[in-house]
Amino acid sequence: MYGNNVARYGYRLFVALLLLLYLVQAVSPVLAEGGGGIAGGIAALVKKVIDAMIIAGGIALAFFIAFTNLSAMVARGVGMPYVEANATLKIISLVVLFGFLVFSIAITNAIIDGIMAYHSNEPIKVPSVG
Repeated sequence: MYGNNVARYGYRLFVALLLLLYLVQAVSPVLAEGGGGIAGGIAALVKKVIDAMIIAGGIALAFFIAFTNLSAMVARGVGMPYVEANATLKIISLVVLFGFLVFSIAITNAIIDGIMAYHSNEPIKVPSVG
């Protein structure tokens, strides 16, 4: 009984430490950016987070393609041609989405760089009353 709780909390601690390690690696560009200031560091951090989300989406698409291919093989073995045709259409659409995913990292990085090109380093001046 107590061994199960120790294993569960040990697993949670392990996941928390892995998450902390990942966050430290994600925040390190903010600390390493010397010339760009905080705005350049935040832009680098946003790029890393968006790239990680896009890579996670690519991994999910790969799993969906594999699962759909498996369901198509099972449908063929059982003798259900409609399900097989539907699975083939899903595979084709997922491959097209994966093509969009491949170019999305470059597109998002270009958008962020374009926004940062118009960023001003001047402080904001608020007029005082009186």
